Amino acid sequence: MDVRDLKLLTNTLQHLSDSVGRHIRQSELLARTVKIKVRWSNFETVTRQTSLPSPTDLDDVIFETAFALFEQVWTQGRPVRLIGVGVSGVEDKPQQLGLWVDPDLEKKKHLQTTLDKLKDKFGEGTIKRGNTLK
Repeated sequence: MDVRDLKLLTNTLQHLSDSVGRHIRQSELLARTVKIKVRWSNFETVTRQTSLPSPTDLDDVIFETAFALFEQVWTQGRPVRLIGVGVSGVEDKPQQLGLWVDPDLEKKKHLQTTLDKLKDKFGEGTIKRGNTLK
């Protein structure tokens, strides 16, 4: 099935980014590069990747980066057959905290950890993003 709807494509990218972020957090890693793969209806495939200023395991950072890459290659209405999100340049999380901690980043990390714990305890479908609800 080929998809042309930007909202559905965006929701799919968000879901894939959440899954990738969760996987690298469970592995206690950080990723430095975000990449996407897009296959058009004629089976032509393009990949794009970009390096982040600092390594991350946050779903939102992965999604925002993946979506920006997607916007570079997609033209409105072009049918998409396959879409994927991945990371590379993975590294272990540092054990020592920095001297100056960004409070907003710490809040996002705390929220992400809480969401992961809820999903671990009650299942993947426990928490959903508001934009994916009908």
